[in-house]
Amino acid sequence: MAETKPELRKVRCFVAVEVPKEYTSDFFEIQKKFDLCCKKTNVNSFHLTLSFLGEISLDDVQKVILKLKEIKFEPFIVSLIGTHYFLSRKNPAAFFVGIESNELCELQKLVSQKLQVFENREYVPHLTLFRIKEVYDDKAFKDTVSSINYKKEFEASEFFLFSSMLTPAGPIYTVLEKFKL
Repeated sequence: MAETKPELRKVRCFVAVEVPKEYTSDFFEIQKKFDLCCKKTNVNSFHLTLSFLGEISLDDVQKVILKLKEIKFEPFIVSLIGTHYFLSRKNPAAFFVGIESNELCELQKLVSQKLQVFENREYVPHLTLFRIKEVYDDKAFKDTVSSINYKKEFEASEFFLFSSMLTPAGPIYTVLEKFKL
């Protein structure tokens, strides 16, 4: 009788900078402004993704942690500026706050190099506030987007390896490791 290997448990992971909790109420207020013009799925935990790793084995999680511990980077300022949306098939798909930070882009490149994770598309730093399922009132949606003039900044002094468990109520994020800058 052939021996079978035990199934390796996999974890869905990503690397991100967490946005300070004190901005959460700002983001919830912005989300509410769109209640009457679109059907959406709100985000409840706010972070700036540096690299999405997908599902990896628990052994690989430990290897990722060791690689990320090698990164040396100074704390830096992240500017949250303006609101925008991504299109998918000419329809709004995700609403986000824009990010200005050359250092964040440099950290993202460094993380990708260390983990040898390379995307086919250019990194666009952004903070997703909600995913758009349907726009009921196109004019009201665009007017609401243009009426929001959001501008804040914070110091990024750490980044994280998160696991993400998908549930019907939305993803549940768990910090697997914190890395100080």
